[in-house]
Amino acid sequence: MISSSEIAGILERTDFPKSRSEIIKIAKDKKASNEIINVLNTLPNKQYNSLAGIWDAIGEVE
Repeated sequence: MISSSEIAGILERTDFPKSRSEIIKIAKDKKASNEIINVLNTLPNKQYNSLAGIWDAIGEVE
């Protein structure tokens, strides 16, 4: 399981809002692990206004 701190580390200094595809691109550009990319790929396709919003969505998917 991915921790919120791992995702926060990858997405730190990210300006929001961002779409799911933008979030995944940022993570790939920052060489995130395949595990993190796989989790981000499960996010609903919508705009996210904060890191907390991403984490909430991940919790709903799991």
